[in-house]
Amino acid sequence: MKKLFLAALLSLFTATSANADMAFVNELHYDNGGADVGEFVEFAIESGADLTQVLVEAINGNGGTSYANLAGTGLTAGATGLNFGGTSYDLFVWTIPGLQNGAPDGVAITTSMGVQDFISYEGAITSATSSNGTALGASTDIGVTQGGGNVAGNSLGIDATGAWVAFTNDTSGQANFEPAAIPEPSSLALLGLIGCASVVRRRR
Repeated sequence: MKKLFLAALLSLFTATSANADMAFVNELHYDNGGADVGEFVEFAIESGADLTQVLVEAINGNGGTSYANLAGTGLTAGATGLNFGGTSYDLFVWTIPGLQNGAPDGVAITTSMGVQDFISYEGAITSATSSNGTALGASTDIGVTQGGGNVAGNSLGIDATGAWVAFTNDTSGQANFEPAAIPEPSSLALLGLIGCASVVRRRR
Protein backbone atom coordinates (compact mmCIF):
# COMPACT_ATOMS: atom_id res chain seq x y z
CA MET A 1 0.00 0.00 0.00
CA LYS A 2 2.84 2.34 0.89
CA LYS A 3 4.51 1.71 -2.46
CA LEU A 4 1.24 2.34 -4.27
CA PHE A 5 0.81 5.64 -2.43
CA LEU A 6 4.36 6.75 -3.26
CA ALA A 7 3.90 5.79 -6.90
CA ALA A 8 0.66 7.73 -7.09
CA LEU A 9 2.28 10.73 -5.42
CA LEU A 10 5.21 10.63 -7.85
CA SER A 11 2.82 10.37 -10.79
CA LEU A 12 0.86 13.37 -9.56
CA PHE A 13 4.03 15.40 -9.02
CA THR A 14 5.32 14.53 -12.50
CA ALA A 15 2.03 15.47 -14.15
CA THR A 16 1.86 18.73 -12.21
CA SER A 17 5.47 19.60 -13.05
CA ALA A 18 4.91 18.92 -16.74
CA ASN A 19 2.12 21.51 -16.75
CA ALA A 20 3.82 24.00 -14.44
CA ASP A 21 3.83 26.95 -16.80
CA MET A 22 5.01 29.51 -14.26
CA ALA A 23 5.61 33.06 -15.48
CA PHE A 24 6.13 36.64 -14.32
CA VAL A 25 6.69 40.15 -15.65
CA ASN A 26 10.41 40.93 -15.59
CA GLU A 27 10.93 44.33 -17.26
CA LEU A 28 9.05 47.09 -19.12
CA HIS A 29 9.28 50.53 -20.71
CA TYR A 30 6.14 52.63 -21.01
CA ASP A 31 6.98 56.34 -20.99
CA ASN A 32 9.66 58.82 -22.07
CA GLY A 33 9.98 62.49 -22.96
CA GLY A 34 8.27 63.49 -26.22
CA ALA A 35 6.50 60.85 -28.26
CA ASP A 36 6.82 57.47 -26.56
CA VAL A 37 9.08 55.02 -28.38
CA GLY A 38 10.28 51.51 -27.72
CA GLU A 39 7.49 50.50 -25.34
CA PHE A 40 7.75 46.84 -24.38
CA VAL A 41 6.97 44.30 -21.70
CA GLU A 42 9.32 41.39 -21.01
CA PHE A 43 8.07 38.17 -19.45
CA ALA A 44 9.93 35.19 -17.96
CA ILE A 45 8.12 31.93 -18.72
CA GLU A 46 9.08 28.47 -17.55
CA SER A 47 11.09 26.64 -20.21
CA GLY A 48 8.96 24.17 -22.14
CA ALA A 49 5.70 25.95 -21.32
CA ASP A 50 2.82 25.53 -23.73
CA LEU A 51 2.88 28.96 -25.36
CA THR A 52 -0.51 28.36 -26.94
CA GLN A 53 -1.91 28.61 -23.39
CA VAL A 54 -0.12 31.88 -22.58
CA LEU A 55 -2.03 35.17 -22.69
CA VAL A 56 -0.37 38.52 -21.97
CA GLU A 57 -2.43 41.65 -21.53
CA ALA A 58 -2.20 45.38 -21.02
CA ILE A 59 -4.70 46.45 -18.38
CA ASN A 60 -6.38 49.85 -18.19
CA GLY A 61 -6.38 51.07 -14.62
CA ASN A 62 -9.57 53.01 -15.34
CA GLY A 63 -12.14 50.24 -15.14
CA GLY A 64 -9.73 47.30 -14.89
CA THR A 65 -10.23 46.00 -18.43
CA SER A 66 -7.82 44.65 -21.04
CA TYR A 67 -7.11 47.14 -23.84
CA ALA A 68 -4.55 45.01 -25.70
CA ASN A 69 -3.58 41.35 -25.57
CA LEU A 70 -1.35 38.89 -27.32
CA ALA A 71 -1.13 35.09 -27.31
CA GLY A 72 2.20 33.70 -26.16
CA THR A 73 3.01 32.39 -29.64
CA GLY A 74 3.19 36.02 -30.84
CA LEU A 75 5.86 37.00 -28.32
CA THR A 76 9.46 37.59 -29.45
CA ALA A 77 11.84 35.05 -27.95
CA GLY A 78 14.83 36.26 -25.94
CA ALA A 79 17.41 34.60 -23.71
CA THR A 80 16.74 30.98 -22.71
CA GLY A 81 17.69 28.67 -19.87
CA LEU A 82 17.83 31.27 -17.09
CA ASN A 83 17.79 29.28 -13.88
CA PHE A 84 16.09 29.83 -10.57
CA GLY A 85 16.01 27.18 -7.87
CA GLY A 86 16.50 24.41 -10.39
CA THR A 87 13.71 25.69 -12.66
CA SER A 88 14.63 26.99 -16.09
CA TYR A 89 12.98 30.12 -17.53
CA ASP A 90 12.99 31.68 -20.99
CA LEU A 91 12.46 35.37 -21.74
CA PHE A 92 9.88 36.69 -24.19
CA VAL A 93 9.20 40.28 -25.23
CA TRP A 94 5.96 41.96 -26.23
CA THR A 95 6.65 45.12 -28.23
CA ILE A 96 3.54 47.22 -27.69
CA PRO A 97 3.33 50.76 -29.10
CA GLY A 98 0.70 52.59 -27.09
CA LEU A 99 1.40 50.96 -23.72
CA GLN A 100 -0.54 53.35 -21.49
CA ASN A 101 1.24 55.76 -19.18
CA GLY A 102 -0.31 54.88 -15.88
CA ALA A 103 -1.92 56.43 -12.87
CA PRO A 104 -2.42 53.46 -12.80
CA ASP A 105 -2.12 50.95 -15.63
CA GLY A 106 -0.81 47.41 -15.61
CA VAL A 107 0.15 44.18 -17.36
CA ALA A 108 -0.89 40.62 -16.64
CA ILE A 109 0.10 37.13 -17.74
CA THR A 110 -2.07 34.02 -17.65
CA THR A 111 -0.90 30.48 -18.45
CA SER A 112 -2.28 26.96 -18.18
CA MET A 113 -1.91 27.42 -14.41
CA GLY A 114 -4.17 30.48 -14.33
CA VAL A 115 -3.20 34.05 -13.50
CA GLN A 116 0.55 34.08 -12.90
CA ASP A 117 1.34 37.77 -12.46
CA PHE A 118 -0.57 41.04 -12.48
CA ILE A 119 1.55 44.12 -11.88
CA SER A 120 0.80 47.82 -12.18
CA TYR A 121 2.70 51.10 -12.22
CA GLU A 122 1.79 54.52 -10.83
CA GLY A 123 -0.59 52.94 -8.36
CA ALA A 124 -2.53 49.76 -7.68
CA ILE A 125 -5.51 48.48 -9.65
CA THR A 126 -8.04 47.21 -7.15
CA SER A 127 -9.90 44.86 -9.49
CA ALA A 128 -9.51 43.78 -13.11
CA THR A 129 -10.79 41.20 -15.57
CA SER A 130 -8.94 39.45 -18.39
CA SER A 131 -10.15 39.63 -21.98
CA ASN A 132 -11.16 35.95 -21.63
CA GLY A 133 -13.29 36.71 -18.58
CA THR A 134 -10.81 35.51 -15.95
CA ALA A 135 -10.80 37.59 -12.78
CA LEU A 136 -7.31 39.04 -12.35
CA GLY A 137 -8.04 40.43 -8.89
CA ALA A 138 -5.94 43.29 -7.53
CA SER A 139 -2.56 44.24 -8.98
CA THR A 140 0.81 44.50 -7.28
CA ASP A 141 2.19 48.05 -7.67
CA ILE A 142 5.87 47.78 -8.65
CA GLY A 143 6.58 51.06 -6.83
CA VAL A 144 8.75 52.69 -9.51
CA THR A 145 7.58 54.84 -12.40
CA GLN A 146 8.57 56.49 -15.66
CA GLY A 147 7.59 59.94 -16.89
CA GLY A 148 8.39 62.74 -19.31
CA GLY A 149 11.85 63.09 -17.79
CA ASN A 150 12.81 59.60 -18.89
CA VAL A 151 14.60 58.93 -22.16
CA ALA A 152 13.96 56.25 -24.74
CA GLY A 153 16.09 53.19 -24.12
CA ASN A 154 15.69 52.96 -20.36
CA SER A 155 13.32 50.70 -18.45
CA LEU A 156 11.97 49.42 -15.16
CA GLY A 157 12.88 45.88 -14.15
CA ILE A 158 13.68 43.37 -11.43
CA ASP A 159 17.19 43.63 -9.99
CA ALA A 160 19.40 41.06 -8.28
CA THR A 161 17.63 41.57 -4.94
CA GLY A 162 14.19 40.92 -6.40
CA ALA A 163 13.13 44.59 -6.25
CA TRP A 164 11.74 46.66 -9.11
CA VAL A 165 14.16 49.47 -10.01
CA ALA A 166 14.89 51.92 -12.82
CA PHE A 167 17.50 50.84 -15.39
CA THR A 168 19.46 53.42 -17.40
CA ASN A 169 19.65 51.01 -20.32
CA ASP A 170 16.97 48.42 -20.96
CA THR A 171 17.89 44.75 -21.28
CA SER A 172 14.93 43.73 -23.40
CA GLY A 173 15.17 40.02 -24.17
CA GLN A 174 18.22 39.54 -21.94
CA ALA A 175 18.85 38.85 -18.24
CA ASN A 176 18.55 42.02 -16.19
CA PHE A 177 21.96 41.78 -14.54
CA GLU A 178 25.28 40.01 -14.78
CA PRO A 179 25.89 36.88 -12.66
CA ALA A 180 28.67 38.75 -10.86
CA ALA A 181 26.05 41.11 -9.40
CA ILE A 182 24.25 38.29 -7.61
CA PRO A 183 25.08 38.11 -3.89
CA GLU A 184 26.23 35.04 -1.99
CA PRO A 185 25.62 32.19 -1.44
CA SER A 186 27.76 31.07 -4.34
CA SER A 187 25.11 28.51 -5.33
CA LEU A 188 23.20 31.50 -6.73
CA ALA A 189 26.09 32.70 -8.85
CA LEU A 190 24.64 31.41 -12.12
CA LEU A 191 21.09 32.61 -11.61
CA GLY A 192 19.80 34.87 -14.34
CA LEU A 193 16.53 35.80 -12.66
CA ILE A 194 16.66 35.85 -8.86
CA GLY A 195 13.78 38.32 -8.97
CA CYS A 196 11.23 35.56 -9.44
CA ALA A 197 11.77 34.18 -5.92
CA SER A 198 8.59 35.52 -4.39
CA VAL A 199 6.55 34.64 -7.46
CA VAL A 200 7.81 31.07 -7.59
CA ARG A 201 7.17 30.53 -3.87
CA ARG A 202 3.66 31.86 -4.27
CA ARG A 203 2.87 29.64 -7.27
CA ARG A 204 4.19 26.35 -5.95
